[in-house]
Amino acid sequence: MTEGHQLRLFNSMGRRLEDFVPAGATTGIYTCGPTVYSYQHLGNMRPYVFADTLRRALRWKSIPFHHVINITDVGHAVADSDTGEDKLEVAAARERRSVADIAAYYADVWFQDLAALNVAAARTAARGWLAYCHGTSMNEPAYVHLPHRLVVERLLLCPDGTTPLEHRVSVFDGRVAFIRTTTSNASGRPCFGDVHDRDWTRLPITWESPAHPVPLPRPARLAEMIELAERLGAGLSQSRVDIYDCGDRLMVGEITLYSQSGLVPYPDPAHDLALGEPWIISRPMLRAILAVAVGRWEIRPPRT
Repeated sequence: MTEGHQLRLFNSMGRRLEDFVPAGATTGIYTCGPTVYSYQHLGNMRPYVFADTLRRALRWKSIPFHHVINITDVGHAVADSDTGEDKLEVAAARERRSVADIAAYYADVWFQDLAALNVAAARTAARGWLAYCHGTSMNEPAYVHLPHRLVVERLLLCPDGTTPLEHRVSVFDGRVAFIRTTTSNASGRPCFGDVHDRDWTRLPITWESPAHPVPLPRPARLAEMIELAERLGAGLSQSRVDIYDCGDRLMVGEITLYSQSGLVPYPDPAHDLALGEPWIISRPMLRAILAVAVGRWEIRPPRT
């Protein structure tokens, strides 16, 4: 279908239109990416639309290519010179957030803009996320053979546009024991973590993030949240059901048997013990020996 249609590109160095002849087996494309300190305007997005058009032309001609786009999160001076204030540091001071939060937030916004423009880079990034296997990378065997899906948590919003609270509900033998609630900042990064029992009594337990300085109000949908988590965790000795309270609805995120892959240390070992105490395992030593004996501990990659 592509025979007889020579791909021709304008060579800005020689100022002329030329036939495109690949220099190697794979054609390299580099696009200077954004400095993620603020929202992009239409002119900022023009290079990525052009690069996407070029990618489509190369794909049409069956020419293999590798496209690289950088994201600048440090070292870009306000006056676009070699010295001066860093744009991200200025933005961080203006918005009263850390440089890391500024970079993460505006990088996410940029990816959303690419997707809105139907730029292939956004689809490529999404395919990369889908190709990542948590089961083999994080030693979580139950995840290895699950179909991969995307949940864009930062696009979940309450009716007023605010970020919903994330409730990580721990279920033991079909009954909710406690709820860990994460409060995130504007960039979606956790900043506070609170632990409550099923009656919403605040527990003196800390994990990952400090407790919120102001006690969180009892969720209006607490009973519905508990019922939903217990239905999803039925038949399991323990599970964690992540629920986003969007105000007008509840959204289920992750359902896991391995909270934080079992790798997050607690500041106080007594808190770790308190959170694990409801988990009653029948004949734990026998089950552990059998698991090792039959090789169930081994993390095998999914079959292709």
